[in-house]
Amino acid sequence: MASMQRYMKVLHLARAVTPYIVADEQYQQKRYGMLGQLVNQGWALARYEVREIINTIEERAVRHELNWA
Repeated sequence: MASMQRYMKVLHLARAVTPYIVADEQYQQKRYGMLGQLVNQGWALARYEVREIINTIEERAVRHELNWA
């Protein structure tokens, strides 16, 4: 994830230095490809985190500890 974010920063820096690069088809392909990967990774992370929360709730329910911090 961090690697993909760094890659996006490099693309943004390239755009800042040479604004006309956004018209380049290869730039757009790389940008959209990386954005798609970031979205997919974000969804996967969200599903994992939600599953962890559900597991914690289920474990605490079995122990009758839902109201404890």
